[in-house]
Amino acid sequence: MKEDDGKWLFTIAGWLSGIIFLFFCVVYFLIAYYQNNLYDYVTGTIFLLSTLLSIPITRRLLFKFLFKKELSQFQTIYLILLLFLAAWGTNYLAEKNLEKKDNPQNNAAASTTRSISTSTIAPPKRIIAKSGLYFGILDEKGNWLIPTKFDSIYSIHANYCVALQQKDVYLLSLSQAKEWKIEGIKQILPNLDSPYFPAQDDKGKWGIIDTFGKWKVPAQYQKINSGKLYFPYQEANQKWGILNITTQQKFEIPDKSIEYIGFFVEGLALFRKNQKWGAISEKGEVIIPNIHDSLLSKQSGLIATQKNKLWGFLDEKGRWQIKPQFIKVYSFYDTLAVVLSIKKEWQIINQQGQILSTLPVDSVYSYKYGLVIASQKHGREWGILKAGSTFSWLIRPSTKNKPIILSPYLIAYFQNGFWGVMKVDTLGTAKTIISPRFDFIGE
Repeated sequence: MKEDDGKWLFTIAGWLSGIIFLFFCVVYFLIAYYQNNLYDYVTGTIFLLSTLLSIPITRRLLFKFLFKKELSQFQTIYLILLLFLAAWGTNYLAEKNLEKKDNPQNNAAASTTRSISTSTIAPPKRIIAKSGLYFGILDEKGNWLIPTKFDSIYSIHANYCVALQQKDVYLLSLSQAKEWKIEGIKQILPNLDSPYFPAQDDKGKWGIIDTFGKWKVPAQYQKINSGKLYFPYQEANQKWGILNITTQQKFEIPDKSIEYIGFFVEGLALFRKNQKWGAISEKGEVIIPNIHDSLLSKQSGLIATQKNKLWGFLDEKGRWQIKPQFIKVYSFYDTLAVVLSIKKEWQIINQQGQILSTLPVDSVYSYKYGLVIASQKHGREWGILKAGSTFSWLIRPSTKNKPIILSPYLIAYFQNGFWGVMKVDTLGTAKTIISPRFDFIGE
């Protein structure tokens, strides 16, 4: 009776451990598939063998064809333990291999800089992707430029990203193929026009850092926003000014009632005063008085402006180029904008306000780089069309997950539970270059 009880316990334990081993087998094979990692393939294979040895039916078949005899319970447990140790050893070797790749030998800044890639011929194209729990950066072929090890990544420049790993902050340089761990910094703002970035230290003060994470302007301000050469800043006394990053010269704005100054785009920054919006120059001169309900940053020489609940476009001197007549607008890209007319029709217009085409959609989510994320079913399904004097669908509305516009020619799309990437050619057609296999792809 006791012998039968032992057999039953061994059988139940075999099934339970087999299910557990099968789970780890699937996990490691999925990781190996998405990251193309040999160590994970080996570990997955070891767990597969452990699964086959644990489940009674598969164990008998395995013994029959491989060992030509039935092994004892002790021998089976011993063999499974050996496989478990082999799996642990494989993971240990994988970690050591990763550490070896990341070891910053012969690096003058070894304490803060680690090599990512040996290729520095040309700046790689940035595609931020998530596989499993972590983020990395892909090239256009779907290969990892920076492997998945960060909790999050966001872009701040064409060649720079910020990555977070637990409480640590890293500045990633794609063109130099390096990363810098930055001490004492809590937040970094994007700046597409300059290699200098507004940053907030761990005490809450703002300054400006360079591409190595070094302070170009010490953290001493209440707030700093981005610019190409001129950066708006706010003193502790709430007064605003403008800083020339090259000469460190400051232009103090005497008007104490200004509540906020945004980042500079094409030489103008938006400001808010008495709950109304206007725009100032890089020398602090008021170009557009604060008489408007809302403004969008200057794009292609024009500023989207809301007045009396309708939107139009001002030129850079504050004169109406296109008078307020739209319910909603998206700023110009090149010479085209997307607007919602008072008839609730989505249209493409030029800089003279002429309607070039009416889009067959009822919802628009965004307009960027001449591409429109739109829906024909009131937001239930989304696609992307290319704007112009005529329009064409690149991705027809088919999924509730909105596509993401990564660049003028790269689009992330969702299919069958995963994200992939399409490339738009000069003829305006989109072709998949990275098949859907990632948990997320973004900017």
